[in-house]
Amino acid sequence: MIKPSIYISLLTSSMLAHAQLPLSVTSPDGQITVKLEKQQNQLVYSVNYGNQEFLQQSQLGLNTNLGDFSQSLKYKSHTTASVNESYKLHNAKVSEVNYTANSLKAQFENQDGRMLGVEFHVSDSDVAFRYQISGTETDTRI
Repeated sequence: MIKPSIYISLLTSSMLAHAQLPLSVTSPDGQITVKLEKQQNQLVYSVNYGNQEFLQQSQLGLNTNLGDFSQSLKYKSHTTASVNESYKLHNAKVSEVNYTANSLKAQFENQDGRMLGVEFHVSDSDVAFRYQISGTETDTRI
């Protein structure tokens, strides 16, 4: 029999894990917002520009030979940060670039216990995202 205090603790931690979604990140000027959430057991994101929907909910995830990272993912953690990078491009119309954005990194666990990271960068003019799969295996099959 589960003791009431353990049951409440398990229930609270389960609620906190689900309470973290949806997540959002906004561009430095506040015009572009990316929202990350779960819909019907799948991760989705959407993009708003101002008060208008710019990109409808789109599915996130991968199904690879290392595992299925497209459904039944459990939220683990997230971090936000500001990105400020300067670099030079040779032979380009704009040679000096000052890139400023806000980032959101979220970690999810699949059913096999492997981690999927999703990182969004939202600047005043664009949205980019990438995946990172964590694990000890390396598989170079093509």
